[in-house]
Amino acid sequence: MIDGRTIVGAFLVAAGAVLAAAGPAPLLEIARWVFARAGVVLLGLAAALALWAAVPRDRRKLPLMLAGMGAMVLLVQREVDLFVIVGGALIAMGVLVPGFRVGAGFRDDVDPVHTYWRVVYPRGITAKPTVRLPRQIRVRSFGLPAPVRMNLLDYKPGDSWFLEIILTCWFARVTIDLPPQWAVVAGRVAATRKVSFVGQLDSSVLITDLEDVDQATELRALAEERSARHTGHEKAMAIGVVVHMAGAFSKVTLTGR
Repeated sequence: MIDGRTIVGAFLVAAGAVLAAAGPAPLLEIARWVFARAGVVLLGLAAALALWAAVPRDRRKLPLMLAGMGAMVLLVQREVDLFVIVGGALIAMGVLVPGFRVGAGFRDDVDPVHTYWRVVYPRGITAKPTVRLPRQIRVRSFGLPAPVRMNLLDYKPGDSWFLEIILTCWFARVTIDLPPQWAVVAGRVAATRKVSFVGQLDSSVLITDLEDVDQATELRALAEERSARHTGHEKAMAIGVVVHMAGAFSKVTLTGR
C-alpha cells in the first residue's frame, strides 16, 4: 500500500534533484503551468481519486496503464520536451515502486479471496508456509507462452477445511501442484470450450455449490478419506479442493496426485 509519506518523499527528492541540477527555473515554470490550469488539474485529480476508490484493488492495473499511455501521447502531441516526459515518468515510478508487492506468493491480507492476473508473462503463484491458505484463489490468465504454476505444497492451514480454485483461462496453461493428502473434485466447468484437463480427481461428481449441505458433506467425506489414507487418522489435515473453470483453448494440469 502506498502511503502519503512515500508520495511526499518521492516528490521532495525529485524537486531537490531538479533544483540542484538546473536551478529554480524549471520548478517555477512547472508551478506557473499548474497555476494557469488549476481548475482542470483539480477536476482531474477529483475524478482520478473517485475512480481509484470505486475500482477494486485487483482491477486497477489496466486503467493505470491506459491512463499513463494516454498522458504520454498527449505530451508528445503537444511537443513537450523529451527530458520532461522522461523525468515525469521516473518520478511516477519512484512513487509507485514502494507499493509493489515483492514476489508472487500468497498475499498476507485479511481477505479470504486471493486474485491473481497473469497476462502474457507467466509468473508463478506460491503458497508460503507463513501465510494462511485462503478460502478462494482466483487466477485469470490470458495468452501465456508458458504455464502458470500454482505451488500449493507449502501452506499454513487456514480457517476453512476447503479451498476453491476459480480459473479463467484463455489460450493459457495452468499447472497446480497439490499435497497428496488433499482431495480434489471439479466444480463449475460448463463455461469452457476446448479446455483439456490432466490429472486425477477423487470423484466424478461435480461440486458446484458448497452452500449446499449435501455437496459440502460429500466433499468433506472425500477429504477425510484421502487424508486418512495418506496421513493415518489426522482429520484436522483434511482439505477438500474444488476447481472451477471458465474459458477456452487452455490446459489445466494437476500434479501430486
